[in-house]
Amino acid sequence: MSAKTRSFRHATARSAVEHCSDLDHATSASRRLHAWSETLYTLRVVWRMTDRASVMVALENLLLELFSATELRMWVAHTEIVKAHELPGEHVAFATLAHDFVQLALRRGRVDPALFAALHEVRPGRKDDIDRVSSLYESCAAQFQPSPAGDSALASVWHKRFRLTRSLLVGFAAAWLLTRAYPTLDVSKALITVERSLFKFLPLPYQRLGLLGVIAILFLCTCASGALAWRATRQRS
Repeated sequence: MSAKTRSFRHATARSAVEHCSDLDHATSASRRLHAWSETLYTLRVVWRMTDRASVMVALENLLLELFSATELRMWVAHTEIVKAHELPGEHVAFATLAHDFVQLALRRGRVDPALFAALHEVRPGRKDDIDRVSSLYESCAAQFQPSPAGDSALASVWHKRFRLTRSLLVGFAAAWLLTRAYPTLDVSKALITVERSLFKFLPLPYQRLGLLGVIAILFLCTCASGALAWRATRQRS
């Protein structure tokens, strides 16, 4: 075997070993990155668990301790904190019934001191248990204050319109800058063709100004929708 052949085989073997080592290192790095991603996701979920969520869980557990399913339905019908017919049917599990009641009470703004007063009235012997959940509620009572439904819906609508007009404004402005700064690019030529087809109803000298007019209108719409969204948010708060 010649010296060149031996040298080539050694180099090939060393290259294969280095390649396998690189693959192992990449796989290990990928696994570590995946593990970090899972950890960060878990921490983010835990961080997003608010005090209000803790109160809701504690209230559900309290109802499971104080009532049976039949007793809870009778108490709801008596207090009318929520409408009894809005509760799920008899076939659901008791835990589901308690959960649905708490969610309905939350949506109607009825998770309040009056709810705990009604619990005290029907179960006076469980005062300590009710007070424990009540004190947990009082520590974050501001999170349960309902916002006016109309203002909340209006703010949401105007925020959506603001985001839409802002996105259109950015897109049309980017197209205008690209076609004016780099008219020889293929994408610019395609955009110019589309622009001319959109504004072909205008006289030829003014076709290149049509896009500027659209940008100006979008700018005014973005400012108006942003101002209205800000105003609706201020009214809601």
